[in-house]
Amino acid sequence: MDRRRDITRIPTIHDLRVKFCYICQEEELFNAPNDPPRAWTHPCTCTLVAHESCLLRWIQTSQADAARAANAMKCPQCGTKYELISNRPQILRLLGLMNRILHRTGRIVTLFGVAGMVGVFASGVYAIATIYGSWAVKQFIGQEMHGLLLSDDPNVWRWTTLVNLPSIPFALILARFQPPRLIPSIIPILLLWPPIPPIHVREVLASNAFTTPFTPSSILPADLRISRSWSNILWSWPPTPALFGFILVPLVRYVYRKAWTRLQVRVLGSIPPRELAARGQDQELPHLQDQVPENGPPALEVAEQNIATMRSSLGRRIGGALLVPWISNRMGALLLAASKHSIILRRILALRPPLQQITALVPGHVQAQGFLGQLQRKLGTMWQSTIRGSSAWVETDPVWWRNALGLGLFVVVKDTIELLHLWLATRELESRHVKNRDFARVEIRELDLVPGFPRPALDPTAQSQRSQSLPKGL
Repeated sequence: MDRRRDITRIPTIHDLRVKFCYICQEEELFNAPNDPPRAWTHPCTCTLVAHESCLLRWIQTSQADAARAANAMKCPQCGTKYELISNRPQILRLLGLMNRILHRTGRIVTLFGVAGMVGVFASGVYAIATIYGSWAVKQFIGQEMHGLLLSDDPNVWRWTTLVNLPSIPFALILARFQPPRLIPSIIPILLLWPPIPPIHVREVLASNAFTTPFTPSSILPADLRISRSWSNILWSWPPTPALFGFILVPLVRYVYRKAWTRLQVRVLGSIPPRELAARGQDQELPHLQDQVPENGPPALEVAEQNIATMRSSLGRRIGGALLVPWISNRMGALLLAASKHSIILRRILALRPPLQQITALVPGHVQAQGFLGQLQRKLGTMWQSTIRGSSAWVETDPVWWRNALGLGLFVVVKDTIELLHLWLATRELESRHVKNRDFARVEIRELDLVPGFPRPALDPTAQSQRSQSLPKGL
């Protein structure tokens, strides 16, 4: 009976003849134990054994490494999970639980703190961008139209206004980093606003209380003071913002670039390399291939590079982009002042006196009856928004129009000055030569001069030193 028990007894770590630690690579024979003795352990279901101290140290080291922490409590051979037995009183478990709760709470607080800081920063950027957008709109379309479309009270703004206004500074900055163009994207952005004021502003306008002294009517002759009976006219001058932004601007830009390219070739002899690379495979360049040399003047490339280096600073680009509304407003004011002396310019600018009675601008509240009535109302709205222009655009002083013309004039003057600068810089590079100096500060005896040039006499000591300094064979 005892023999059967011995046969069926399951061996343990103490029954092994040779114990080999797979961590420290040490072994121990059953009849030659270590002195002092070291505890052994068999923590898994395979044949691996190890010193208990080695295994605990290995587990702690693995848990400290994020890459190995997931497998720290597993056997590397059979994958059995290790079971640790320790003296863990209830108070220790409670403290560990509290520590884990506080750790997770701290992570949540950190997450919300970072999100709050980002939210505060984003709100600040949004507020600044919105304030700038409102200022830019007022600069470009004038105080009168700004009061009709937006007003200075953000509480009456539509949700589209709250989206469009903060996008204006970013659109200006992005347009600055695009290839050269005639007029930046500020014009389509500022002009595609709803032609009808917000409903709360309409109620104020309907009370005949809105007036503005922005455009002095004293400069307008009597024959140019346009009456308020334009609502029955199918066409109006200046063109509507939609026609201007989608048709007139691209058309003028295309014609301007073609004419400007011809002028560059005529003045510089070639298109500036950087501009040519920025345009890429432009459709308007092939007809100039016969006029442009295969390789432009080297001085032109160097001059353009030198000028572009000074103009490529980030602050200069961003500042120039954000100043576009102010520049257009100032140029429009110059055109307004110049129109006092030219009736043709006054007609081109379509100057009108400020609004005194604006009930005609407030759309009626007549309800369309039937399908034909609704269709007529929709077609009329589309016609007003695109071709003719609504009453708000037709009957107010078109400040945006003269500002747009002024901005285009500014771009032409700016491009002309830059072309003059590039031409002068190219001429200066082509005229460069190295200044030739004489040998006044050089010892004449060290020069290999032509025969017959008078040489000073050499004393015997200097002649001997010079002979020794020359290479052999000379």
